[in-house]
Formats: sequence, structure tokens, C-alpha cells
Amino acid sequence: MIKRRSVLAGLLSASLTVPFSSISRANCVTTSTQPEGPFYPINAEEQDNDLTRVVGGSSRAAGEVIRISGQVRDGSCSPIAGSLLEIWQANSAGRYFHPQDTGENRPLDPNFQGYAKIQTDNFGRYSFVSIKPGSYKVTRRWTRPPHIHFRLTRPQGPSLTTQMYFADQALNETDYLLGQLNIVQKQGVTVKLNNDPVDDVMSGIFDITLA
Repeated sequence: MIKRRSVLAGLLSASLTVPFSSISRANCVTTSTQPEGPFYPINAEEQDNDLTRVVGGSSRAAGEVIRISGQVRDGSCSPIAGSLLEIWQANSAGRYFHPQDTGENRPLDPNFQGYAKIQTDNFGRYSFVSIKPGSYKVTRRWTRPPHIHFRLTRPQGPSLTTQMYFADQALNETDYLLGQLNIVQKQGVTVKLNNDPVDDVMSGIFDITLA
């Protein structure tokens, strides 16, 4: 447990100490709503913000390790502290840990947590470590691109359910759900990953703006 915590601390410390001055200057366009989907976790025993490891696991989850951080704020760019953020996603093979996902050709990863529950800090910030999710077929003509689900519950006011996508994914161009958004809305839910030289982890910023 101590080793796991030390690894997580090393991965997350950089993101939580980065100043958010650039965020405060951003145009605070409301983050678009996206469907929750059928795979919201039913029994999620582990909920910490390192999705790449589970208690008793034999190793780290398979796939590319990523770190996502950001700020939850209102339409005037003011941070929203104390918001509850739930995150869930498929593993690197495109498989959810959910009874309705029966894709036998997409194996489960016993070392992947797949779900996290995070509370934003006093500056509305959050951060988590995960694996870049895989794609999966919905129909013969529709394959979902890699994405992460977010459900945000704020202390007061409306909540939000959305999905985050990754830049430079060819499947983004043909995704039915992403295709419902205009250019500005797509930009608001799409994240570009860059290598963080401090810990050699691909990292991205996903800010969430509520109406």
C-alpha cells in the first residue's frame, strides 16, 4: 500500500501544483452534455484516483499510462470547490468491467480499476491517473473512439454528465455522439496529450465548465 501511494503521489503532485493562471484566462464555454451510456459501474469497490492499480493486483494495468487533470468552474471562470467527480472508462482493450459488456474478444484486465470518485479541491482542481482506453464496436458501422465518462455533481446548482475524447484519433471523425456537437463544443471535450518530462507520463488538461 505504501509503495502504491508513493507512486501515485509522484504522478499527481506535478499536476496539482501547476498554476492555473492559463486556465483563468480561457474562454469559459459551457462543457457539452454527452450520454451516460450503458456501462456506469454497478459495484465499484475501489474508487481512488489511481485507476492503473488495484489492491492485490499482480501488476499495473495494461496499456499506456495517462494523467488527466483540470479545473471545474462556472461560466464566469470561477472555480467550483467541493464538486464530486465520477470517472469511468473501458480498459486498453475497449472492455468495461460491467455485466452488460459481453465482448469476449475484448478481455477484461483484472489489474484495472476502471472507476474513480474524486472531490475537487478549494480551487476546483482534480487529477487522476489511468490508462488510455481502447475503442470498441457498437454496430457494424459504428466504432466508438477512445473516451472517458465524467459525471459531475456540484454542491449547489445543475450537474453534468459528459465524455472526454482524445485529439488526433481518426475514429473521432465518424463517431455518432461526437458528431452531434459543433466545432467549439468538440474542442471543449477533446484533450491533447503531451509527454510530461518530469515523470515521463502522457498528460492532458480537461477543464469542465458548468452553466
